[in-house]
Amino acid sequence: MLTLQDSIEINTTPDKVFDWLKNLDKHFTAWHPNHTKFEFIDGGLNVGGGVYFEECIDGKWFKFDFKISKIDKTKKGWAVELQRPGAIIIFKAVTKGKNVFFGILKALDILKVTISLRAIYLFLYLE
Repeated sequence: MLTLQDSIEINTTPDKVFDWLKNLDKHFTAWHPNHTKFEFIDGGLNVGGGVYFEECIDGKWFKFDFKISKIDKTKKGWAVELQRPGAIIIFKAVTKGKNVFFGILKALDILKVTISLRAIYLFLYLE
């Protein structure tokens, strides 16, 4: 299994990052130029709902569909888990002092290529 993670610390709140994620269909293509399409299936960021997205990785175009399997919210932050057979993506934001630590973890059996996660583009976009 290919496991990749990326993270960044930014001066914002977990709620602001969660709001960004809830509207990923509006922000996905601005996040990175290799992102072309993102759709919430079954009505948004809800457990049991689905997501569909397309992105170019190492010069190859991929089409992904995931189910939202878990959303955990606490006083200090949140985590959203997306799953499909052989793959999982976890988005997580946690308060760290006056900032937020935001991370993405991808564990994929389906890809045998190097993926560069684009968290830095997200935070440049949020500022």
